[in-house]
Amino acid sequence: MSLIGYTRVSTQDQTLDAQAGALRAAGAEILYTEKISGAVRHRPELDALLAALHPGDVVLVTRLDRFARSTLDMLTLAEAITARGAAFRSLAEPWADTTPHGRMIVTVLAGVAEFERSLIRERTSEGRRR
Repeated sequence: MSLIGYTRVSTQDQTLDAQAGALRAAGAEILYTEKISGAVRHRPELDALLAALHPGDVVLVTRLDRFARSTLDMLTLAEAITARGAAFRSLAEPWADTTPHGRMIVTVLAGVAEFERSLIRERTSEGRRR
């Protein structure tokens, strides 16, 4: 069993240091890191992480929004992890995991994150039009 961390920021000028430090402090032995929008589904490092999973491994993130930005994406990723016999955990949302109860809560919160992203996009578009 390995504890595998995943860090992500959206732009090249952002730093991954805080996420990496928190994941290492939580016991992550391996880190996959990338600088790419969470809205992009096929992220090279995330894809590599999923391909490398073994039964008993645990994927660890600092927050759900570092992992997925849409409900469908979150559910698809959670299913890919459990299909490999691995588990998922978030440091900021300890109740978000791959148990049936955790998946239900993740579904609701992923929907909220997707809604929030839509609102941000809408406000940004309005600002540009003005």
